Amino acid sequence: MKTVLNIRNHHIEACGDPPKIDQSEILYLGYFENEYREQMIFIKDKDGKCWFWSGDYEWSSGPRKINKNNLHKFSFSKSEALWLATCLLASDGVDP
Repeated sequence: MKTVLNIRNHHIEACGDPPKIDQSEILYLGYFENEYREQMIFIKDKDGKCWFWSGDYEWSSGPRKINKNNLHKFSFSKSEALWLATCLLASDGVDP
């Protein structure tokens, strides 16, 4: 298969290395870059759980579990919250 996206990390070294995602292990993947070029990645795994990484939350701290009930527990800009809500909605129809 050919690569669709090859994205450069815009965060400083202190944020750690961005995740290496094996697409064979996931059902859904979303990528977002806000107006400040801060990057986020959303996945729905084969178990039906949703996770996100954010350079702002330090890539190296690992993925954080996300769902419609805990979305409010994180500090997101309006555009980030809307994007994550959209990913949750879009991935809802993707069954494990």
